Amino acid sequence: MTFGPASDDLVALNDLVAGYCARAVAPADDETLAADLLLKRSLINRLELDFARDAARFEATYTEDAYFNPSTVSWLRENANMTSHAAATAVCAGERAERLQLSAAALVDGRIGFAHFGWLATTARAIQASGSATAVFDERRLLAQAETLTVQRFRTVCDHLRHAADRAAFLEEQVAGREQRSLTLTAFEGGCVAVHALLDPEGGAVVRTALDPLARPLGRDDLRDREQRYADALVELCAHRLDQGQVPQAASQRAHLQVTTTLETLRHLRGAPAGELEFAGLVAGHSVQRLACDATITRVLVDARSQVIDVGRSERVVPGATRRALNARDRGCRWPGCERPPSWTSAHHVVHWGQLGATDTANLVLLCRHHHWCVHEGGWTLVHTEADGILALSPVVGVMTPLRDPGPVLPGALPAKAAGVVPPGTTQRSAAAPTTPRDHAHRAREPALPPA
Repeated sequence: MTFGPASDDLVALNDLVAGYCARAVAPADDETLAADLLLKRSLINRLELDFARDAARFEATYTEDAYFNPSTVSWLRENANMTSHAAATAVCAGERAERLQLSAAALVDGRIGFAHFGWLATTARAIQASGSATAVFDERRLLAQAETLTVQRFRTVCDHLRHAADRAAFLEEQVAGREQRSLTLTAFEGGCVAVHALLDPEGGAVVRTALDPLARPLGRDDLRDREQRYADALVELCAHRLDQGQVPQAASQRAHLQVTTTLETLRHLRGAPAGELEFAGLVAGHSVQRLACDATITRVLVDARSQVIDVGRSERVVPGATRRALNARDRGCRWPGCERPPSWTSAHHVVHWGQLGATDTANLVLLCRHHHWCVHEGGWTLVHTEADGILALSPVVGVMTPLRDPGPVLPGALPAKAAGVVPPGTTQRSAAAPTTPRDHAHRAREPALPPA
């Protein structure tokens, strides 16, 4: 849809601005640059207020039939490239500008910004248009606070004022916001899932409070960006609830991930099929091995026609006593810089049990979900060292890092070597230590596990 030519005054202003922006920028000292920034922002604020006045005039005569949009806000969003909030604020500010003369003058003088003015206008409308408000709008008092507070803090002041003046309307607004909550899971080919959610303020605060501690970088080798860390934090939080049995049961069974695979896949043999993960489809053999490191295994025998002929008992790969010993020894994820506690980790086999690795403390190490992924699908390799330590080899040639020394189980414990007793936390092994990554390491050459 096309519109008529703009007014001559605005066309002339546009030409002046275009010429100014096309100028050769001369070097300027910091003080001049700071002054320029403040003056430009003041000019932009004045234009924002002028825009708001025009938006209010446009709203007064707007009809859906003429512009094929249900409202002025919708039209501005689509044609002026604005968000719904910015468009609604502009219309409200323009409608209230003539009644907020003191605030408009403060904006022109540069004492407040347009964002401050927008919150003044919306607060004035909320209180003055309410039939149940118990207080009146005091522009002078609110403007004094706007001149000294940041926009975010001033918004909080305005919200407090609205609640104090009309708590019933404030509650109604919050209830309406909660009714808009939604969460959609969309599955894509290959098993990936898109998560789109809209939460009310309290729900959003709960999610952020739960995810923020889990989304922090885990050591110097953590190269994930912020969005990836938050995605992993959400999955880690859900996995922890499943591992702890804190999700309601279904058919008298704890909720859990179910992976169907073959012995050939677990042994990482060439030509082995992929694993099948419920709700996700096929997953790579490396992912199957990671999930099987610390899992409950049920043996199922089938005949040549894939008919089930026997189902064995479900057994934990890592027995409870061994896991408790690992918790006491490692005290959390052993990766340098990672502080995940034992309950947020899995027991990783340095030599996988599918490749005849032993399930004992000498061959097990606690790793959090992210670092466990790194050594199966992420290309990292764990190897024993001659000094009874474990070295993490990066997929980048020549880069390596030793895992954290677990140390004694009880701080300050006395050495027991003289009495012929193995000190707590010391690793024993009955077989020779692995010497090469080729023989005993997990290497990742296949795609990562899609989010389930």
